[in-house]
Amino acid sequence: MDKKEQIEKLEQELRFLQESLEAAVVSKDEFERGRKRIESRLEILRNEPDEPESQESDREEGTESLKGRTAEGAREDASGQEQSPEEDRGEGFRDIEGPDKTSEQEPDEGRSEHEPSDDEQIDEKTTDEEQSTERKQPKAEARELRRKPKKKVKITHPVKSPESRKRAVDLDAPKEEKPEIRDEIVETYTTGQSSGAGKGLVVIIILALAIFGGWWLMKGGDKEQNSGLGIASDGGDLASASQPSEMENPVLSVLCSSDTDCMDSGKGDSCRNPGTSEALCETRDESVKVTILSDSSCAFCETARMRGVLKELFPMASFEEISSRDGQELIGRLGIVSLPAYVIGAEVEQAKSFSEFKRALEKKDGYYVVSAKASGAPYFFRRNAVPFELDVFLKSDTRARVLANAQPVLDLFKGKILFEEHVVDGGSGQTGVNDFSISSFPTFIINNQMKFSGIQSPETLKEKFCALNTLPECSQELTESIQ
Repeated sequence: MDKKEQIEKLEQELRFLQESLEAAVVSKDEFERGRKRIESRLEILRNEPDEPESQESDREEGTESLKGRTAEGAREDASGQEQSPEEDRGEGFRDIEGPDKTSEQEPDEGRSEHEPSDDEQIDEKTTDEEQSTERKQPKAEARELRRKPKKKVKITHPVKSPESRKRAVDLDAPKEEKPEIRDEIVETYTTGQSSGAGKGLVVIIILALAIFGGWWLMKGGDKEQNSGLGIASDGGDLASASQPSEMENPVLSVLCSSDTDCMDSGKGDSCRNPGTSEALCETRDESVKVTILSDSSCAFCETARMRGVLKELFPMASFEEISSRDGQELIGRLGIVSLPAYVIGAEVEQAKSFSEFKRALEKKDGYYVVSAKASGAPYFFRRNAVPFELDVFLKSDTRARVLANAQPVLDLFKGKILFEEHVVDGGSGQTGVNDFSISSFPTFIINNQMKFSGIQSPETLKEKFCALNTLPECSQELTESIQ
């Protein structure tokens, strides 16, 4: 690889290192160490004097010529063991001067018994040229391999045997040793290139896997140190997050994505670093006790919805449900007028969501009671029951639609029920809104005690009315469609 290609490759490596820093693939310290290393190598290359192309060309020609002479001398040495040392040395000098010149100066009769003919010398020269061409092809392939970026492989090639090196030195004794050294290097490289090509590919793959795995392990170790946590809330060692199996698939190490995940698993009430490999369930909130007062005879007293709301606000809440009969003392003490009622201990003040929910709570005698408007408590048990009575509180803009859906029920029971409407935006129905803690419209009141809200289909309205009132017409079916 010439000097220019080395400089371009180092500059490309420096750009790649800069991109890795911007993408947070490498740390700042790693970037600085790599940058200094590359810049020092660039400075060395740039300060080296450029080698003239003519010298490089002369070196290549001298190398190829020397290789041809060495190979020919080796063959003559093998075939002419009976010749004297002086004849071997003279024969070697004649080969260096050239076969044509030797044939002109000496007659055919003067050739020794072992001296090759002109045809044999031509054949040997042709063979040397073919061998030189074969050596050049691996050399070209080696240059192509060196031009490929990001693959740095050190290949150890076989060195010529001591006998072959000695033979080359004996043949070329008058010559300088420098060309012979270059010849050995070139021949060694070209000889080992073809045999080591397959091994080189294996080495590249192994090095790439080792570098990639080491980088992941190093990155995982940094995360463990930066977390500042020794042990997870479930007793597990956080260092396990840096193991290769979890790094290959980070989703496996995610303990929680929200507070709900921790509450559902019973590992805490709060998720730290949700959705990441450092996610951790922990307990931050105070334990809160909630007492639910209800009545089994109440057809509309459903508590599941409000339980879910309180559990989300206070993850460490515990619930106890008692009947209104057993809780008479608490009902009278706190002045509760509707069921279900939700009574929370004073410890709720220490809960982190207390300030958010405080406006929906009424403090009474050391307890907090969820207001009937916030809980939607439907049963106002302290009010006098009025059988077969149906009231509706509505607004003027929805009056026509509400009455259109209620009319089939009124027609079914004809004069057997007492129906009254209250338009709240006109001022006449405001008193009932406060008495029944109404927060949405339309709202229906059955028998002056039971409340439910929303536009109802004729069949749904009939079923709810008949749940508290027994009439023969209750067996008839009405449409379930809402107009």
